Amino acid sequence: MILVEDTLLVGVITRGRGTGGDVQCLLSGSVWERADKAEFVLLNLQNILVPFRVEDWWYKNNETVVFHLKGIDSERQSTPLLGAQVRVLKTDVTADEGEDTLLTWQDLVGYSIADADDNDAGTIVSVDETTANILALTDKGLYFPLHEDLIALLDTENRHIKINMTGV
Repeated sequence: MILVEDTLLVGVITRGRGTGGDVQCLLSGSVWERADKAEFVLLNLQNILVPFRVEDWWYKNNETVVFHLKGIDSERQSTPLLGAQVRVLKTDVTADEGEDTLLTWQDLVGYSIADADDNDAGTIVSVDETTANILALTDKGLYFPLHEDLIALLDTENRHIKINMTGV
């Protein structure tokens, strides 16, 4: 059985594309760019990770990838996939240059969190990845959006994260 903890989030399927069963995936970071070994994607369907072989894919733009998945050959077959998280195995993703390990959003549970002005917001107790807008919940009852563009500091040694909310 494949566990969510063994995977990384690529994005969310937002819509079908054409009548051939292709699906568009709104990317949630750079994971797909580094998934050079991935022959399969895992779709989170009713909290079960279901593998699909990627027959073909292409970038629609900087934020969207279009997938043609084996066995999904019509609009009728692709419709139940809408809204599903697209994930890949951590082992299929190459770390960025200078990166020792790959972190998932779930790995941030237990990290202290502060805003850009160093105001303490508590400790992350859970991360909600069920939508395209990933949210961290702190022990103080505060929610913070998690996105690579908002992280001003990620200190893995001290388990601390600083979020820059300017312009959000």
